[in-house]
Amino acid sequence: MKETGSKINSLEKALALLDLFSEEVASLTLDEIVALSGYSKSTVFRMVSSFEKFGYLSKVQKGGEMKISLGMRFLEKSRYVSSQLEIKRAAKMPMLQLRQKTGLSVQLAVKSGLDAIYIEQFESMKAVRVYPQVGRKVPLYAAACPRVLLSGLSEKDIRTYIRNQELSSFTEQTLNEKEELLNEMMKIKEQGYSISKGELYSGTLAIAVPIYHPPGHIVAALSVIGLEQDFETESLEHFLQLLNDASKKITDYLTSK
Repeated sequence: MKETGSKINSLEKALALLDLFSEEVASLTLDEIVALSGYSKSTVFRMVSSFEKFGYLSKVQKGGEMKISLGMRFLEKSRYVSSQLEIKRAAKMPMLQLRQKTGLSVQLAVKSGLDAIYIEQFESMKAVRVYPQVGRKVPLYAAACPRVLLSGLSEKDIRTYIRNQELSSFTEQTLNEKEELLNEMMKIKEQGYSISKGELYSGTLAIAVPIYHPPGHIVAALSVIGLEQDFETESLEHFLQLLNDASKKITDYLTSK
């Protein structure tokens, strides 16, 4: 690996440095990293120091010399990724069944920091598809799934989040008034579901419920979404019953593992 100046940006250099570590090469000295990477010693030192600060690399004494190895932060992140994959596996059949019963798009989201990230979606068979794509991040205050995830926090933490969060609008219907949002969050905590009308995409409606694992802990949010007229033929209670049944199936699967 040769250092090629401006052709390789700082992030690419940093990722290339991490790629030096493997199952066969679990630890390296600073000089070994310099030799393998082709970077200057000062560049390697800065990168290693930054990665160590955030827990992605660690230093240990081995055989009388300082060795550098991958840090525990990778284990933390791997558990998060593994958890997402397990939830997706658990949710697949209940989501497909929910789509079949409602004719609507079905979404699965998890909390990632101060955002909700959509990790799975099964689209409706209808022509109009204007809904969040898998991988999209949305602030926890905006729309049905994100607010269900936000409702998993304590009332104190929800108040702190709203107080510190800048509420930007995606459409004219996005909740961007803090007092109104707080009232909505208390309502969601009490009733156990969230409804969003046109907050990310005008003309749409979404209903979301929590998925619990373990009991009492919201690990994900499940929703159906469509155009507002798609919900006119059935009652809210009808959709909530189907959503809660699907949510329970997912929780039961996760609990059985």
